[in-house]
Amino acid sequence: MADLKVFMEAMMSEMRHVMRLELEQIHERIDQMENIRVEQPQNAPNVLRRERVQPRGVRE
Repeated sequence: MADLKVFMEAMMSEMRHVMRLELEQIHERIDQMENIRVEQPQNAPNVLRRERVQPRGVRE
């Protein structure tokens, strides 16, 4: 019975270790995606500004 308990504790410890490594990779990927998303809106105001400018010859 004690052997089973030790085995289960060892398995749980190993599973926690593996999950921690997997989650670390997932969190790094999320951080990368968030950084990409944060960088993109900086370009958006330029696009809006260009759309508001009237082409030459259209003015009255």
